[in-house]
Amino acid sequence: MIFDKDLNRLKLISCKSDKAIHKKIKISVFRNHAFEMVASVINKFLNFSNVEASFDYSDYDDSFNFIIPNDDIDISILWIDLSRYKNIDVKVWLKERLLKLKTLTKSKIILYHTGEINDITFDMDDLVVANFNEIKSFLKNDAFDEEKIEYSGTRLSNKACLYVARELGLRYIPACVFPCLKAIVIDLDNTFYKGVLGEDGFDKISVYTKFQEKLKTLKERGFLLAVISKNEMLDVKEMFEKRNDFKVSFDDFVDIQANWDLKSNNMMKILKKLNIGEDSVIYIDDNPGEIQNMKNSFPFMNFIEFINEEKTLDILEFFPRIFKSKISKEDNLRTNDIKANKIRKNSSLLSDEDYFKSLEIKLKYEIDDEKNVKRISELLNKTNQFIFNYKRYNENEISKIIKDDSYKIITCSLSDKLSDSGIIAIFILKKNDEILELDELVISCRALGRRIETKMIKYAFVIAKQSLNTKNNIKITCLNGERNLPARLWINETFGTNMKEDIISFETDVENEIDMRGIKVESSI
Repeated sequence: MIFDKDLNRLKLISCKSDKAIHKKIKISVFRNHAFEMVASVINKFLNFSNVEASFDYSDYDDSFNFIIPNDDIDISILWIDLSRYKNIDVKVWLKERLLKLKTLTKSKIILYHTGEINDITFDMDDLVVANFNEIKSFLKNDAFDEEKIEYSGTRLSNKACLYVARELGLRYIPACVFPCLKAIVIDLDNTFYKGVLGEDGFDKISVYTKFQEKLKTLKERGFLLAVISKNEMLDVKEMFEKRNDFKVSFDDFVDIQANWDLKSNNMMKILKKLNIGEDSVIYIDDNPGEIQNMKNSFPFMNFIEFINEEKTLDILEFFPRIFKSKISKEDNLRTNDIKANKIRKNSSLLSDEDYFKSLEIKLKYEIDDEKNVKRISELLNKTNQFIFNYKRYNENEISKIIKDDSYKIITCSLSDKLSDSGIIAIFILKKNDEILELDELVISCRALGRRIETKMIKYAFVIAKQSLNTKNNIKITCLNGERNLPARLWINETFGTNMKEDIISFETDVENEIDMRGIKVESSI
């Protein structure tokens, strides 16, 4: 119902969600027209992501003189009808108001505007800009209800408010609350195309063109594509080779598991290869029985039943955690990087030095570099496995830390002859009573398993010690998080700590000589 093209308020209000609420958030709405008709149904959409929101409202205020209700707001929404402004440069004024709001709150901000100005964009951290144009084009004459503005408080029609609630509840608010999904795994028969390859043959199946175009677009936006299909691999390869009308190629997929094994077993292989958690994946299949079997094995995975092409496209358009407000360089590097891991694995029997040399591994360290602020924030906020203290700093907070002489933020980029992974590790360290103290450490899951974690981390500690001019001691702290077992295992194996403690905290010496033989190292120090 929540993904239907035609939304109905009565049906939405009467429907009951079977989703448990795992997260409650507080949203502050700053407005110059009424938001209540949106808020009255928005939780019907948020519940799909196991989220429930409560709202705090400002008075109607065209000047947007912000009064922050309290410090525990998760998201601030600027709900603004731009048709009310006639004699000002709206973009300049909006930018000034947004910058003012950012000085008052650490919350994520959603700017949702209606009006005739279409090209409003601001390069600000923790900001999502959305407009009414998509809904207006869809509803046409039903988008506005000017006659009822006196008692409704908004030009938007009742129906339009339902569609705004969906955009906010499925697309924009989840993007502010959760990290983006990472992979889309699909079935082939009657999902990627219409027909059964083994029965109809590659020349008789019909292409789901729009669905394949959507998958291609998602790949270009940084999502990993993979296949699980009960078919023969030779038949699948032949199909991709001979069907030149496919919009997604064989090489666009990071992994294809075409065999007669249980699909859940094949999914486990894919998760292991991609080094991601099940909750970072959408699985799409036309067979409800296969979906149920997959749910039994992976209860936190996301699922779409492919009923038909049109319905599936409607769901993908709004499926939570697919929307990205920004595309990073690292997003575009991800597929090639994952595929190159197979070649790296073939070199795993070599000694460390020979392994590094054979792959021509290069590490590049940069210190307090403002140009990396966006990537630093992105990695801090989406890493869940190799993370120490869950310091989810936003871009504004990172910029402040960079300016603080008692801190150093070190980034590490990784490349080899097979691919360029970009920035894959962040180290935030501070000087405290002449001792080096680790504030946060995160490493992208794509960089794990290349035998460089320990060398990379210890070398960063040396850089921080020299930059901050501390003694030879470092204090390391690591929380016992829900999914950061890889980080705790590394600490346990490297320093012999008890990884079962709620908080691992200890002091150790900074090793001044790190064996980096075989690795080319660049550093801005």
